[in-house]
Amino acid sequence: MDASCIGWWKLISSYVVQAWSKENGGRKLAECSVEADADASLTSCALTGLDNFEPYWFAVAAVSKAGRGAFSVRQDREPEPSTPSAPLGVQLEERDGAIKVSWRSPWSDGGYEIRDYLVRAYAEKPTTSITTTTTTTTSGATPETPTMQLRVIDECTVDAPETTCTLVGFKEAEHTWVEVVAVNTVGEGAPSDPVDTTMVANRPAAPANVAASLNKRSVKVSWDAVPTSGAVELMGYTATLWNNDNDGGWVGQCLTTSETTCTIGVGKVKGPLYVSVRARNSLGWGDASSPRAEVSRR
Repeated sequence: MDASCIGWWKLISSYVVQAWSKENGGRKLAECSVEADADASLTSCALTGLDNFEPYWFAVAAVSKAGRGAFSVRQDREPEPSTPSAPLGVQLEERDGAIKVSWRSPWSDGGYEIRDYLVRAYAEKPTTSITTTTTTTTSGATPETPTMQLRVIDECTVDAPETTCTLVGFKEAEHTWVEVVAVNTVGEGAPSDPVDTTMVANRPAAPANVAASLNKRSVKVSWDAVPTSGAVELMGYTATLWNNDNDGGWVGQCLTTSETTCTIGVGKVKGPLYVSVRARNSLGWGDASSPRAEVSRR
């Protein structure tokens, strides 16, 4: 047998951690396991269901192909509440000068329920230390050395357990860094790993809440303004009247620059009418509102 293969089955594959009610004997209260690193270096796992300020005893055992080894001598510790760990899996979705941010909840809430989340967008990459300005003194003492002050482009806050929010105020080709922080009663937790993106302009989104009403020989159309945050300037809207709720059947149109209402003249109306609205910027026309809204009759 090749000597280099001897003992391969004894390599540590994972660790098991247990929490006990007493130093010796007692009840096992919690257990967690984690796969070992490639070099079997120190690692960690989270035990849940324990109470703050209560004494517990912890022991660790290594596991290999041969089975689980002996547990270490139990060490006592009292869990104390802290700030939450960093939110996980931050993802960004950019459109029309805005960034929709989503994430997963942290693996630890710090012993208190997570209250809300803060999402911030920076012009520069965040570092582990963010302070504000230089401290001045009158006693001749050396003032504090300031750290880099980051420029916040935008920020938003959502109540837990919500895990999405939208940042606005970005220009085309603007590069930004985004991080998410969980907050509990103790305070702000560790920030997520910063995720960067470059704002790419898009055609406008489809207008929402389209409504229309027939009054004698005209149809008045209204809709919600398409959100724009400076990536590309909105150039206008077109409302189109149809005699079919799906394909074809064009009856008439009206155009606006920034207004969210316009009127379309019609002749004698026999059947139902429908309307859709599209927005336009320098990149072209966006999608039409869908489904087509039926025109109400007074």
